[in-house]
Amino acid sequence: MLVFAAFCNRADAQNVQTQPSSSLLILEGSVSSEEAVRHVDHYIDADWTMTTELAITSRTADFIPLRSKTADFGYTKSRVWLRARVRNDTQDVREWRIFFAENFKQIFDVYIVRGEGSVSPIVEHVVDLDAKSAFWKRPISYAELTAPMKLAPGEEATILVSLWSEGSSYIEFSVLTVPDFQILTSTRTAKNFLFYGMMGLLIIVALICLLIFRNAIFAAYISYAISGLLYVMHSDGAAFQWLWPAFPGFNSVASVYLGTGIIIFGAIFSRMVLNTAIYHPWLDKLLIGIVITTVAMVAILLPLDGQLLKKLLVMMSLFAISMLLIAGLAAARHRFREVRFYVLAWVGAVMSAALLNLDHIFGVNLTQDVVLDSMRAVMVFDATMLGLAIADRYALLRESQRSALQTSLDNATRNLELNNRLGDLEQRYTKAAARSRNRSERIRDTVHDLQQPLHALRMKVQGMAKDSNGRGIDTETLEGAFVYLENLVSTTLEEPHDEEVDTDNKRADRLASERMIALSAVVRTLHAMFHHDAAAKGLDLVVEAEGLDIEVDGFSAMRILSNLVQNAIKYTSDGTVMITGRSDTETALVRICDNGPGLSREAFQTALAREVRLDEDMTGEAGHGLGLAIVRELCRRQGYSLMLVDHDKAGTCIEIGFSAH
Repeated sequence: MLVFAAFCNRADAQNVQTQPSSSLLILEGSVSSEEAVRHVDHYIDADWTMTTELAITSRTADFIPLRSKTADFGYTKSRVWLRARVRNDTQDVREWRIFFAENFKQIFDVYIVRGEGSVSPIVEHVVDLDAKSAFWKRPISYAELTAPMKLAPGEEATILVSLWSEGSSYIEFSVLTVPDFQILTSTRTAKNFLFYGMMGLLIIVALICLLIFRNAIFAAYISYAISGLLYVMHSDGAAFQWLWPAFPGFNSVASVYLGTGIIIFGAIFSRMVLNTAIYHPWLDKLLIGIVITTVAMVAILLPLDGQLLKKLLVMMSLFAISMLLIAGLAAARHRFREVRFYVLAWVGAVMSAALLNLDHIFGVNLTQDVVLDSMRAVMVFDATMLGLAIADRYALLRESQRSALQTSLDNATRNLELNNRLGDLEQRYTKAAARSRNRSERIRDTVHDLQQPLHALRMKVQGMAKDSNGRGIDTETLEGAFVYLENLVSTTLEEPHDEEVDTDNKRADRLASERMIALSAVVRTLHAMFHHDAAAKGLDLVVEAEGLDIEVDGFSAMRILSNLVQNAIKYTSDGTVMITGRSDTETALVRICDNGPGLSREAFQTALAREVRLDEDMTGEAGHGLGLAIVRELCRRQGYSLMLVDHDKAGTCIEIGFSAH
């Protein structure tokens, strides 16, 4: 392919004085841009007064030869005219293609002038396009602007081009034979669709990941990649040809929307990948500021000055992508492995954006192919690296999740072990507290039960001291009292060893079997223990219980009956306390009755609770709240019955049902 390019800048056009016209371009085949540039003249129509007739008949000095290697007049409000005189020196080529490496111009006209300088030159308007021209109005149906030209061998003609662009005024064209044009278009189409396919594949993979993982980062990546793909397709002209051929108005501003999309979605994607809101708050605010500034700039300038907006967006793209790279470098200081592909992606993007700015803003002589090819390569590289950045991020995230899961599992295992140990300690504490509480209660019960028997025994022993002959002393009763008190002390007050704690019930059963005595002996001992207390209060302690021959645990029976007798004496101010009993071969019933203030059934049930004291007004005496509770607990352990029975006289009558062991 041989390319013809006309290049110039506005400063050259304003500073050049009258100069000779460029020489005739000889067509012996397709012409290269390096050869053609020496044969092109240009004219900057600042006030838009130049017409085709004036351009054809104008003085030589009105058109100035190009002094640069590119036909780039910057972002200008002026209309640009290009002119080149050509002659066909081939033997058989008649059909030619004037190929312009541009996708779209708001105003674009191409004229072929024959017989220039004659009275009636022939002017053929081969291309007539404006901002409202649909794609199918092009004479050659190709993505980039192309004009047909018929020029017979030996014939001379003048190519006249008139153009204006809302964006850059850059233009280049080639004069090609039809076979060379077909080769050119086939090569460019293959190259373009190779890029489209690679980008499309990356987008499809990202879309599948979005559907699977439902993560917004894939949506941001897809939006960025689609914006970049469509921007390059628009620059190639393929978007106007295939996507929106009937909307030239949109095609005029498509670069604005797509360039804005690259900036905005690139910033959003970067915020997600780098987690700037968490790790780099100042960079996060900067990226948000870029998004807001870009949107505001488009909203304000698009209806006012589209050309200025496009120029600013080119510069904004370099600034924004540079900030995305800086954000990646800042993150790489502490999280290099997580953001390494991200940094590589934006390094390439910055280079491509820099080339675009050098070409469009600073007027550096770069061909359109160089700029667009760099964009294609960078977009594929960029999209691939960003995709790898996502994959890297997810791999690290999964590794972090596995580590967190293992840590959580270890913590759960440790917590379970600690909870088990804590539960064991709590159980042991509960048992120890219960054992301590039970032992404390037993000690209090024992102290309670020791008071009255000790007092009675003390009086009995004092009586023996006064009667040196021992007359009138019931030694059997005295021995029973001593045995009862010694058993009470030995079974309760002596501290058991730790290894004996778990065998309390077995030991209790063994001791009970050793203490089996006739119930009648218990009653006699009981009378001997308490008749002095009763007499001291002016009470009669009467026993009417004969034939109580069943054997019971003497220790438990003594504690039960002594508590009841002690309560009866305490709460009776005058009268009699009766101990009555009857039995058969297996059971015996013993009643302790008094003629004190008496107890209702509700008060009796209340008094059975531990440390519950009845009102002193009701009983006339203040108690400890232990007596009936001790009786109830001992009856429960031994399987004896305990009940309040009706009494013919005033007072209280409590019945104990003993069973033979």
